[in-house]
Amino acid sequence: MAFVVAEEITSSLRCEPERRVEETDALLRETVVRLARNCPRHLLCDAAREELLELTPHLLEALGALADLQGRRSLTEEEHARRRAFRMVLQVAG
Repeated sequence: MAFVVAEEITSSLRCEPERRVEETDALLRETVVRLARNCPRHLLCDAAREELLELTPHLLEALGALADLQGRRSLTEEEHARRRAFRMVLQVAG
């Protein structure tokens, strides 16, 4: 019984960085869709910068999680793509 509990704890710890990255990816996608659908074109630039600045802590946390994952194993192609996207968004929001 103790082994099963320890295995579940280890599994949840191992998945935490992946969850952080996936949650940030979902937040970023939701933000882009919301801006595309609801923001008037003449206000888009300012609104996008504001929204992206709000995402900054999440993006930094996700990049830290990706670095943690890379320290444990090779990143997948999807994780590399997410890292590039997160960095690009941070640069634009800068």
